[in-house]
Amino acid sequence: VNYNDQELDLQLIVGNENCNNILGRNWINALHLNETTLDELINNNKVLNVNSKITNLKHLIHTYNDIFKEGLGCCKMKAHLYVKSGVIPKFHKPRSLPFAYRQVVETNLNRLVHEGVLTLVNVAKWAAPIVIVPKPNGKVRICADFSTGVNQSLDIDQYPLPKPNDLFVVLNGGTKFSKIDFSEAYLQVELDEESKELVIINTHKGLFKFNRLPFGIASAPSIFQKIMDQMLSGLEGTVCYLDDIIVTGKTEIEHLNNLNKVFSRIKEYGFHINQ
Repeated sequence: VNYNDQELDLQLIVGNENCNNILGRNWINALHLNETTLDELINNNKVLNVNSKITNLKHLIHTYNDIFKEGLGCCKMKAHLYVKSGVIPKFHKPRSLPFAYRQVVETNLNRLVHEGVLTLVNVAKWAAPIVIVPKPNGKVRICADFSTGVNQSLDIDQYPLPKPNDLFVVLNGGTKFSKIDFSEAYLQVELDEESKELVIINTHKGLFKFNRLPFGIASAPSIFQKIMDQMLSGLEGTVCYLDDIIVTGKTEIEHLNNLNKVFSRIKEYGFHINQ
């Protein structure tokens, strides 16, 4: 046998059956074909597995590319705000706004109108002033101060938020985890027509009615948690606390399968998430 500058006399057994050739241990040892160690084989398999995982995850994201689109999604379920009986509507004038913030606020108001979150109205029984909250990135967030009247007048939904211990029980045993981040979560939930009349902001540019569930409404957390629990009902390895969803699995395959089911539900309900 001539191999790799070697010439050796080795035993060869010829059979009568038509089958694949088998290289015995005596040939492997004599020709030094066993220099690749077991550790190297295992490490090589790990690299292949990692590449396969990345490919599968990319394929999963590509399959559900609709839920990663820019802009707000719109949940198929509408929210309703319950008002206590005998409540008198409260109308507040707009607060004075520093001149330096005016253009930024107007830009944000125009964006929210364009996205269907706000609608300009001429008259309203309820109105709350706005508060400008600077963000770390230099931008600002427009927040409605519903503590001026609406929140005290609401009959708050007492739907419970999950306890940390209950979440940990579901996540126990998982080795792979994914955290799903919603894009402006509450604003992806549409209000019914009656509720829209309660959440109106008064600004230097006029009155704007919220068409979506705004931040700052006292019952918003319970409303959103109820929708999330209904959306994710029956899914294994999945927990949710308000707008944070965590998906886990004991293996990579199980984790991706669970993630696939969660993405499917998110698409069904009409939400958008960040990639």
